[in-house]
Amino acid sequence: MTPRFKSSSRRVVTMAVLSLLAGCTFGPGATATTTTGPTTTTTTTTTTIPPTTTSTSTTTTTTTTTTTLPPTTTTTTIPLITESATIIVANASGVTGAAALLGEELGALGFHVFDITNAAGVEERLDVSKVYFLPAGADVATSIGRVMGGIVVARMPVPVSITGGPAALGDATVVVLLGKDLAKNKPIVPGT
Repeated sequence: MTPRFKSSSRRVVTMAVLSLLAGCTFGPGATATTTTGPTTTTTTTTTTIPPTTTSTSTTTTTTTTTTTLPPTTTTTTIPLITESATIIVANASGVTGAAALLGEELGALGFHVFDITNAAGVEERLDVSKVYFLPAGADVATSIGRVMGGIVVARMPVPVSITGGPAALGDATVVVLLGKDLAKNKPIVPGT
């Protein structure tokens, strides 16, 4: 072999080896550089690994239970106290027969009506009905005030304003003075 041929074949073999080496990668981002005479060739191989995405989904479930109950209605009925008192009904309205009608209605409810009379003195004529009581008749007087629509209930004045004065009171512990406000109603006591 001639030296020139040898030199050329070495050059071909070297170039072949370098070309082979240039095509190889030695790990990520490796760069192989081949130099051949006056021409320089640079080959860069870049490997891109796609990013890994991990997705975690959390599901929260809330359960709400609603119970609707019908409204509770509590009715408290205060009992009428009709015993342990004697009642006088006095007409202070000027309407004839009104006190007698009220006496019948109170009696029908269980109250003990002792007498029917007229009012006298400063309370002979009243626009508004009222109930007077002595201490022993306080509970009965309160019940009468309620059944007559919430009229005023107060301690009995001395002297009481009824025909015959204090002597006409006798054993009575409650006096009802029927005024114009209720005397025109028929019935006088609601619900009778």
